[in-house]
Amino acid sequence: MAPHHFQHHPRMKKYMLSLLLAFGILAAAAQDKYDEVLLTSGVEYQGKVLEINEKEIKFSHKGETLVYSIARSSIFRIQFASGRTEVMTAIEKEGDKAAVVTEAKIDRNMVAVLPFRFVSNKGFGAWEEMSYNIQREAYAQAVGAGSRYSFQSPQVTNAILLRRGINPQQLRAYSMDELCSILGVGFIMTGEVSMRSTGYVATGSQQTVQTNKPGYNKPGTTTTSTVTIQNNRWNETYNTVVNLHVYNQQGGTIFNRSKESVWSTPDAYKITLNYLLKRTPL
Repeated sequence: MAPHHFQHHPRMKKYMLSLLLAFGILAAAAQDKYDEVLLTSGVEYQGKVLEINEKEIKFSHKGETLVYSIARSSIFRIQFASGRTEVMTAIEKEGDKAAVVTEAKIDRNMVAVLPFRFVSNKGFGAWEEMSYNIQREAYAQAVGAGSRYSFQSPQVTNAILLRRGINPQQLRAYSMDELCSILGVGFIMTGEVSMRSTGYVATGSQQTVQTNKPGYNKPGTTTTSTVTIQNNRWNETYNTVVNLHVYNQQGGTIFNRSKESVWSTPDAYKITLNYLLKRTPL
């Protein structure tokens, strides 16, 4: 009997082709991974880190071959495609020397309210300013509710964060336990407000006006006519969703809830935020 050569077997050929195809898919998927460079300004780039030296890195953006030089002092962190993370600069600087951020003394009964993330398909002013507006609203409502906890003033919270170069866009680069240590608090409150325009609705009132005109049939007399005027005003309506989160000093989640507002006005987030705050354990 002639020896059996597996390479000529039709099933084996199909198996080998499937195996090669699988390897090709895995290789293509691996090629889609990129290095992520997060700047201290909050801007994030994706591409390939080609070189790192004492003063700068060499970097090519995703889909490009041009090589850029980026100063190390402007880079907060690099997340490599391999999964390794490297922090390039400290959070706070004194002169030209990077200073280590020391942990503040923790007040376990203190709550810090962070600027909220704001999402909208309409212009409500600067994104950052709306984040601060919602932060102040959450603080005012929480303090007014008579909580057994004390709340750090937003002015103090923001001053501490900004002195360390942390703006609202960069907050997601830190874990909640890290932020508790930086702010010296036992709890962190934060969240997101989404406001999307859903159209317009007409509201108005009717006004009745009487006019007098000379009489046509009898000279020297007048006739009175009544006209009803509809005064319409078009108001824009919104769909508002508020997410509220509370974390403890260890970074654990102690409250996480979302609520869609039943109101359609631009300030509907205030009522919805109040609804959620009353249900937190603080």
